[in-house]
Amino acid sequence: MVAAEVYLGRYAVDSEIGRGGMGIVYRAHDSRLGKIVALKVLSQASSLSPESKARFRQEARAAAILNHSSIVSVSDFAEQDGIPFIVYEYIEGTRLDRLIAERALSEARVIEIGSQIAGALAHAHERGILHRDIKPQNIIITREGTAKVLDFGLAKRTKLGFVAETDHTVSEHASLETARGTIVGTVQYMSPEQIGEEQLDGRTDIFSLGVVLYEMVVGSNPFRGDSFASTIGRIMAPDAPAIVSTTTPVSSGLQEIIRKCLQKRRDDRYSSAKALMEDLDRQRGSSSVQSRSLPAMPTDVQVIPPQLGRLLTILLQLMYLAIYGTALFYLNELVNSIFGLVREYVTGDWSGARMIARGLTTLLMVTGVWGIAVRLYLLASVGFNDPETGRQFRRIFPFLFVVDEVWALAPLLLYSRWRPGITILCVAVLAYVPMSQRTLIKSAYPWRSSSSIRLDRS
Repeated sequence: MVAAEVYLGRYAVDSEIGRGGMGIVYRAHDSRLGKIVALKVLSQASSLSPESKARFRQEARAAAILNHSSIVSVSDFAEQDGIPFIVYEYIEGTRLDRLIAERALSEARVIEIGSQIAGALAHAHERGILHRDIKPQNIIITREGTAKVLDFGLAKRTKLGFVAETDHTVSEHASLETARGTIVGTVQYMSPEQIGEEQLDGRTDIFSLGVVLYEMVVGSNPFRGDSFASTIGRIMAPDAPAIVSTTTPVSSGLQEIIRKCLQKRRDDRYSSAKALMEDLDRQRGSSSVQSRSLPAMPTDVQVIPPQLGRLLTILLQLMYLAIYGTALFYLNELVNSIFGLVREYVTGDWSGARMIARGLTTLLMVTGVWGIAVRLYLLASVGFNDPETGRQFRRIFPFLFVVDEVWALAPLLLYSRWRPGITILCVAVLAYVPMSQRTLIKSAYPWRSSSSIRLDRS
């Protein structure tokens, strides 16, 4: 039996495609015009509040006056059974936060996306509308490469303050709605004046866009702390954050643009989103000239997708743990094998072979115990997708390479049991694995061969 279609007005609801603190977004079909749309429906928990309905209606009216290629447009606002909904254009694409997580963005791509977002903000600011929640999750990149900004509609002047959750704390990941006595936005993207409950202007959105530009370049948020308080502390600190590690080469010009956006005093930032857009466009032209006139710099090439690189890295660590575990389990046989090989092919006598075998066994056990600790660390960091994994692996790689090459000789202990050709082949494979592991880590967590880039704080 086929379930009956659910309608909101003339729109047939297909499926849920997202939700936030205030509403739920559905993919729907316009039965009159025959096109796909996105319906943002006020959640039932919020719809009981007259204030929520008023804010929702305000969002629809404000968004409806915006007509820009980088802003998702509104085509309708209606209410059914006491539940209001907004009809947005349906966008096929990828959210910017997912794009940042999946791969490093080139400088040209960062500038192009940043310029489009700045253009959208300039269009809104000229009409007296602030976004107040610019973040990668609110930006979709279409299949054609166009950035589309979501969730416009917040009034320019609003009395601000904190909203407490049930445990009287505010989550740094929460997206807090506009209302009398509320702070608007997601904490790690807020400007200092937004947190300080000051009257806001367009420069608060410029600060948030600066955080997004930083995140596109570095791959992580510059202000996110271990707690709500530490995040606030980082935002309110006097100095702009430095780019301490990047996944893509960054010119000094783009560094200066990001630094100017992230100035803590709003007077030190760009005076308007239009000025920021113009600076980004000039930098795009400068970067293209440099790329034509300067020889290409070596960069890390991702041979395989990051997700596959992480999976293969995990499997590789499990393989090494199995080798270490087998050696420890058969320790007596291992010692006897080493002793027999040394006596037969090296010393020819019992006492000398015993001394050498004891030393070689100790070497294997020490490197094995160290290797187990490193493998467990890599399993945890790659399993939880820690962005610091690439940098940490680069530090330990010389030591890990030596350990792995020592253990590559382990198949020789089975020389008398296996055919010589198989033994030599196993040694060759294990000798190659450390280099392949380096390639996997670089594909999963790209790093630059040059030194870290820092924003000039002067």
